[in-house]
Amino acid sequence: MRRYPLAAVMLVVLLLLLLLLVPAVASRAAVSITKNKLVVRARGAAALVNRDPFQLRILAGSGVSVLSEIANRTPGPTSLPPTMDPVPPGTDAQPSGQLYAPLSFLVGQESISQYSGSVWGGDLMSGVRSGVQYSARDVIAARRLGSGVSLTISTDDPSGRTLRVAITPAGNGLIRVDVTPHPATGVAMMSDSFASSRNEAFYGFGGRHDSLDQHGRALSSWVEEENLPGLGVAGTPSAVLYPNGATAAYYPQAQFISSRGYGFALTQPQLVRFRMDSACTDPGAPARTPWSYDRQTVSAYRALSLLHQRAAPLILRLWRAADRTGIPPTRPLWLEFPSDRQAAAQQQEWTLGDDVLVAPVVTEGARSRTVYFPAGCWRDPDTHLTERGPRSAVGSAPLTRLPYFFRCGTDPFPTAHVGA
Repeated sequence: MRRYPLAAVMLVVLLLLLLLLVPAVASRAAVSITKNKLVVRARGAAALVNRDPFQLRILAGSGVSVLSEIANRTPGPTSLPPTMDPVPPGTDAQPSGQLYAPLSFLVGQESISQYSGSVWGGDLMSGVRSGVQYSARDVIAARRLGSGVSLTISTDDPSGRTLRVAITPAGNGLIRVDVTPHPATGVAMMSDSFASSRNEAFYGFGGRHDSLDQHGRALSSWVEEENLPGLGVAGTPSAVLYPNGATAAYYPQAQFISSRGYGFALTQPQLVRFRMDSACTDPGAPARTPWSYDRQTVSAYRALSLLHQRAAPLILRLWRAADRTGIPPTRPLWLEFPSDRQAAAQQQEWTLGDDVLVAPVVTEGARSRTVYFPAGCWRDPDTHLTERGPRSAVGSAPLTRLPYFFRCGTDPFPTAHVGA
């Protein structure tokens, strides 16, 4: 196994955008620079840049937009905890923690591990990256660069780092985009995010084994891939092809053709990851910061936070007891009621100590749930209704309230009532 740092990977991103089956039109001025927008024209294609905030669109010769970066909602720096990708034995990870924003970049570190020999020598085995993700803000300088433009773009990196972007015609129907962070020190990865529709198909990538259309998939392009069928653990991606899974290819290529009539190529040999509408359900949605929620959400969160505070003295006592006895503060029903077979079958209930029964809602959209009450009397501290077990009953479970119950005759939380 060989392990390499990727501190210098993807510092220069080259995008080659090929517009397919579009009519060539008589070219007007190749470059237009105004206060709000910039336009670079090739024969049969054009690049349109919004300056504040930065956003890039690619137009066909007819003027129709065929590819557009997602709206720049200036999401702010985003921390990326240590993220494993690929996952051993070498399959692409679906969740990425990726910041979806125009021209984002990771300041941090990334390393990969490769197979050192046998038929898989050079294949990716695993990798880890972490750091802080930043993204483009505004075009702060623009000048002509031959038949294209050279841009300096501000970012939300507090160090003052900028992006240097060159957009130039590259032939009939071709637009080339080069992006370099300045300074490049500490940048482990460059990324970009484009909008797509649910019915857009993506073909290419060197011919993947699982599907012609890679919409909805996460896949990587790595120059070395050798795979054999039937060797991985049954039911896992590597069981299809080992070690790189179903999206493996014998000739990986960082390029694809869209059903919308454009092509996309990254003209570089480094590791490339594609997320083809696989991990972001709404890339144009605003960031969910602590200050971007409505009053109802804040009220519900506050009520549940107060409930946690009221439970804190009991939780501390239970942890001290656990240190002596080894019995955890939160207990599955099979542990608390070992002779009750029905209790042992409950996978989504637990007790906090001896006197608190908790039945969280685990089904999205549910507003009620069935609760199994073990032997004894149980009281709802909010409604003061009681249930005597062993029996099951359906109870209300609105979004603003956690279903929990006290053993009758006990009061484990001070001032237990919590309003929504």
